[in-house]
Amino acid sequence: NMASIVAKGASHIRRQGPAQLPRIFAAVVVSKRDASNELTSMRRGRGGRSSFSGIVATVFGASGFLGRYVTNRLGKIGSQIVIPYRCDAYEVERLRLTGDLGQVVFHPFQLNDEEAVKKVMKYSNVVINMIGRDWETRNYKFDDVHVQGARTIARLARESGVEKLV
Repeated sequence: NMASIVAKGASHIRRQGPAQLPRIFAAVVVSKRDASNELTSMRRGRGGRSSFSGIVATVFGASGFLGRYVTNRLGKIGSQIVIPYRCDAYEVERLRLTGDLGQVVFHPFQLNDEEAVKKVMKYSNVVINMIGRDWETRNYKFDDVHVQGARTIARLARESGVEKLV
């Protein structure tokens, strides 16, 4: 048995001189990996920010009032969070603290750019849409944000195979 040889050889290293080292000192076990690149097939932990719950969530509107609380809750249960943003990058930077290192990913997008919306939903199994405005702007009218934008996100989520849209 290779493991017992390595274990026996490693236990005698301190007692023996360098000329008496065992011939087999280490063994490497190579196993075949799963061919799936899906993030949801990763190994899951016991829960909490430092584990992975299997949820990859894209949160539209995370920089708003409710968004920070939703992303904080998702981070607490160990979700990977994709945060698409339309604003300045410094306004969403505070959301980096809602998850563990590497679990919160930021991506700039425009609501009328379908390729950018598809890109941020590519690996997600949950999409949460909280985009909303209290006032119209030069670039986005109420209909653009609340009707057309929501319709676009819902259609692209269905086409991307997202399991749950909130």
